[in-house]
Amino acid sequence: MLNTGESPKHPEVTGTPTVLFYKEGKLLKKLKGIGTRQTLEEDFKKHIGKLRPIQIARKPRHDLPWLQKTLSTLCTAPRARELLNVRLMFASSE
Repeated sequence: MLNTGESPKHPEVTGTPTVLFYKEGKLLKKLKGIGTRQTLEEDFKKHIGKLRPIQIARKPRHDLPWLQKTLSTLCTAPRARELLNVRLMFASSE
């Protein structure tokens, strides 16, 4: 949320929402108000050339071996009781 009363002023912005298209320091077009999706897409295509950035395929951060190892270390309540009992039995036999 933006408080327009406290934000820096721009001479071309008289209301919100406003989109300003600049090229080499010159104002090409000023969009004031929301408009329709179609007009917004046309303006962005005309002045920017694309609507969305190109998605780059990324390697997943976690693979199957990582997931298996992580899941094997999770401790459910029954498993925790079992581990605790084993430790208690081991400690009492010493």
